[in-house]
Amino acid sequence: MTEKEADEAQEWKGMQGSIAFKLIDRHADGWAEIGDLMEAWLRANGGKLERPGARQAPPFRAGRMSKVD
Repeated sequence: MTEKEADEAQEWKGMQGSIAFKLIDRHADGWAEIGDLMEAWLRANGGKLERPGARQAPPFRAGRMSKVD
């Protein structure tokens, strides 16, 4: 897939990362195409890796995990 094809595959600008992930996961054909589409999404959204106000994962602390039934 060319960079132009990846850029035109979806309307990436303004799309939340979670939605882009699901579309890419569903439609990409192999790891190379996944990377091409993820980079297209990143380019369209200014190359920012985090959204302002996005929920952040808490820091990992060994021994503080709860048991899942």
